[in-house]
Amino acid sequence: MKKGITLSDTIGIQAKEIKEDTWSPMRNKYGVSDLRLPLSEILEYSLQQSDNNACDVLFRLIGGPQVSDSLMKASGYGDITIGSTEDEMHRAPYLCYQNRATPIAMARLFDKSYRLEMRHDSPVHEAVGAMMMLCGTGDNRLPAPLAATDAVIAHKTGTGGRNTQGRIVGINDAGYVFLPNGRGYAIAVFIADSAYDMARTEKIIADISKIVYQSLEN
Repeated sequence: MKKGITLSDTIGIQAKEIKEDTWSPMRNKYGVSDLRLPLSEILEYSLQQSDNNACDVLFRLIGGPQVSDSLMKASGYGDITIGSTEDEMHRAPYLCYQNRATPIAMARLFDKSYRLEMRHDSPVHEAVGAMMMLCGTGDNRLPAPLAATDAVIAHKTGTGGRNTQGRIVGINDAGYVFLPNGRGYAIAVFIADSAYDMARTEKIIADISKIVYQSLEN
């Protein structure tokens, strides 16, 4: 992303960047046309609603997936690999396997971000952290067992399509949980090539989240 850009800066989006055959609440609201939206709104669509078109606009702003990948490697996250845009994966589903990470690496990233960077490093980091606390996807995943508690979760989901065997390529969730006692923990659960349907796979994630929460709440 360009140095010096702020959350209030408006970003030009060309109609050709707004793909029709993909998940995109942004497209549902604005249609397929040239747009100018504040960076903060594009981030909200991507982080809170998993908007594929918004994600690719952000890739374009930063210089592409390879720049994101280099940033991860330079930051010490060698087990996080970013190689393809949402549009590229949609056109060639096998590329979904090119974007990958270990749960441990992703949990490390969330832990570092929420304990250190997003609280005071920059307005953008703070905004990103706040946005993920209002994530609107994956309520049946990591947040499910926390709904009846005083814990607060900031998280980001990831969901893939089906491979040639009919299995769901990826059903994922990663986040940071703030406990009422002032403690917190990062957690990431990734399920690859699930042979179960979405509901049963999400329940696996929720069950793991419940076990972790119950072991750390006191």
